[in-house]
Amino acid sequence: MNLSSAFDDFLLAKQADGCRPKTLLWYRSLLAPFVAARADRPLASISVRECREYIVGLRSQTEKYVGAPQRPTLAGGFSDETVRGHVTALHSFWNFCAREYEIVSPMRNIRRPPAPQRRQPRAIAPADFVRLFNATRDDDAGIRDRALLV
Repeated sequence: MNLSSAFDDFLLAKQADGCRPKTLLWYRSLLAPFVAARADRPLASISVRECREYIVGLRSQTEKYVGAPQRPTLAGGFSDETVRGHVTALHSFWNFCAREYEIVSPMRNIRRPPAPQRRQPRAIAPADFVRLFNATRDDDAGIRDRALLV
């Protein structure tokens, strides 16, 4: 089984499992560059080292959206979250291949990068809160506004 055929089977299986069209597009867009460079190769010929080199290549890119028809090329590499998405998609694909074709996944010992810390929304200053709270009216809309503030 070559990589390209396995990729088609993977997308078909995801569709049969009920994945939404946007999820299928996500898998296709993240995995297509990896698959395109190795399309005719047998699954068993893809090594752990090759997967790691691909991930390192993602981290070291200096431009994004190169060759993407819907977006202009932009300076700057991929964010940590984007690289994490690629690694997650690769894990999903290779886990499918391991189950479906009884091969050993080259991603089995590659860890997913940690999820980036989400920025917490900034709270307003106490003085601004008091000013907003005192600015509410005493009617039903004002009661609702006060409830939203607290």
